[in-house]
Amino acid sequence: MRAGTDESPVEARASILKATEDLLANTPLQDLSVAQIITEAGISRATFYFYFGSKFAVVAALVQQSIEEIYTVTKPTLRSDPGAARVAALTQRIRNSADVWDSHRPVLGATVENWQVYPELRELWLEMIGGLTDAICAEIVHERALGHCPPGPDARALAALLAWTTERCLYLIGKEYLVAPEDRESRLDGLTQTWLYVMYGAGASPQSAG
Repeated sequence: MRAGTDESPVEARASILKATEDLLANTPLQDLSVAQIITEAGISRATFYFYFGSKFAVVAALVQQSIEEIYTVTKPTLRSDPGAARVAALTQRIRNSADVWDSHRPVLGATVENWQVYPELRELWLEMIGGLTDAICAEIVHERALGHCPPGPDARALAALLAWTTERCLYLIGKEYLVAPEDRESRLDGLTQTWLYVMYGAGASPQSAG
């Protein structure tokens, strides 16, 4: 339990967020209570409800933070030059995204496991996947327009495939009973190759583009 009675408003909110993420590391979302968060954060019930209407509102704020981190670390790799630089950019993007997932795995994992159950998380997660799909779709259209990859199936359908595949892969590599830690890199390599194949097609890799 952290003492929070003298915290500023910013510190109090941060304490709630940190307490919730810490608790989710060992407590399933369905079992997590506001009372546990209050105790862990060292704040009053009134303080909690001043900032958040429910535990789901806290989780939503944490997810939003994670999404912003992913966007920040992946934005520099969008629309890179073709050729070897494109492969390196995609590889780095997936590694950076995986690092953010590792940093926030309790909350992201809880959201993946529960967004279909709780309406409070469903809209947020679908919006996140939708935003990722939009960004990937724009990238595919951009690459096709420049002739870096061949025309193919509907760009948005391919983008949705990549978005959901990436979500599932990054979720599963944190499950040690499914993916051993020593196999993490090979799984990320496989995800990178999936992106390259879907975007550039068989026999049309970035190495031969341009």
